[in-house]
Amino acid sequence: AEKIAEIAETKIEGKGERIIMDHIRGACFLFSEGVEPSNTERGYILRRLLRRAMRYRILLNLPEDTLEKVAKMVFDIYEGVYLESKDLILIIERIREERDKFEKALDKGLNEFEKNIKGKRVDGKTAFKLYGTYGFPFEMIKEICMEKEIDLDEEEFQKEMEKHKEISRKGAEEKFGGLSKNPEKEEIKLHTATHLLHESLRRVLGEHVRQKGSDINSKRLRFDFSHPQSMTPKEIEEVEGMVNDAIEKDLKQRVEEMSYNEAIRTGALSFFEKDQYPEKVKVYTFIDGEGKEFSRELCGGPHVENTRELGEFEIKKEQSSSKGIRRIKAILK
Repeated sequence: AEKIAEIAETKIEGKGERIIMDHIRGACFLFSEGVEPSNTERGYILRRLLRRAMRYRILLNLPEDTLEKVAKMVFDIYEGVYLESKDLILIIERIREERDKFEKALDKGLNEFEKNIKGKRVDGKTAFKLYGTYGFPFEMIKEICMEKEIDLDEEEFQKEMEKHKEISRKGAEEKFGGLSKNPEKEEIKLHTATHLLHESLRRVLGEHVRQKGSDINSKRLRFDFSHPQSMTPKEIEEVEGMVNDAIEKDLKQRVEEMSYNEAIRTGALSFFEKDQYPEKVKVYTFIDGEGKEFSRELCGGPHVENTRELGEFEIKKEQSSSKGIRRIKAILK
């Protein structure tokens, strides 16, 4: 609390300082594990922590960069124990991105809230609009209602949430893997290459890298991933070389079926949140002749049996896709 008061150059009293400190500390730990803000699962927990801290920063009229300074303070305390210094720049960038999104939505969301108060009650559809459209965590909506002594229809909100999850689940199944419904052989080869590319990016750039989307046709792959800046020519060369190394080793495909939780426990990477996967998932692992794993991911398939079928991998372009997201276009020769 004293440290936050120093950062803010003011005296903070009550629960505000505890919320800011505890929430940013928790957010730093989640970021360091590769979690990204979203509306489901751990991503939702992260977003809830950040946005509640942001709301208290605004309520207490603290400087705009208070949360970034608190994050730096968390790293000073936990560096080398739970956190790595190399993650700090990325985490501060993510906090800024989420702050910008939240502050843009906050005024609009609060206006929507005020417009839709019916007597002393907010219905579930309005609450879900605040959640889905304006990014208000549900706990924050409840908190605002309590402050204003307004009833909230939680049951209707949960019904709207279930509808949303079902739509998301169907959408995830349709785009899973970036392949068409009846892929050609070249598409299957390029899809397999995305597994090798994803793992290579993580080894070269760091474990913060997560697939954010892919699109594949018979001629090329397009792969989006989380990374705060453009790759250097040396990094591109290193990733390309690592993929071709894996191809040359003639890695074999191994596929296993298990529950989502079991898959995550075994170290498999996933691209969507838990509720967007079916009850049983497939885990594809590529292993060398000595049984050493190169990559392990949840995926719908299909893939080639042996990586040597891929030929030569070449990165044609690396560019920005959106803020904090990079895009690689690559081919097989």
